[in-house]
Amino acid sequence: MSAVHLHLVLNHFPIVGFLIIFFMFLYGIYCKNEEIKFISLWFLIFLSIITIIVYFSGHEKLGKWTFILSIVLLLSSITSIIIKKFITGFYGGQIRHDEVRKSLKKEVEHEH
Repeated sequence: MSAVHLHLVLNHFPIVGFLIIFFMFLYGIYCKNEEIKFISLWFLIFLSIITIIVYFSGHEKLGKWTFILSIVLLLSSITSIIIKKFITGFYGGQIRHDEVRKSLKKEVEHEH
């Protein structure tokens, strides 16, 4: 398969995909659903990589701006996923279960 064939096969995925993922991400924001937003970020990474492949197999002038936007989306999606892991770990450590704390407190009081 030549670069031209690869370009023709993959060319429409970013065009349609970014539109679908955009609305999927907005839906995740509207519903306050973290899983949908998280999956949208992974799809953005996937589509950004396809866009980069399409750019290098086609070399169109208008593709330059799409290529730049794809790099920005790729980096921001990766950054968002990494930051979410750190934030989730931080807040996960902050969770306090009163039912566990009360039973432990009772055990300590009985020992004394």
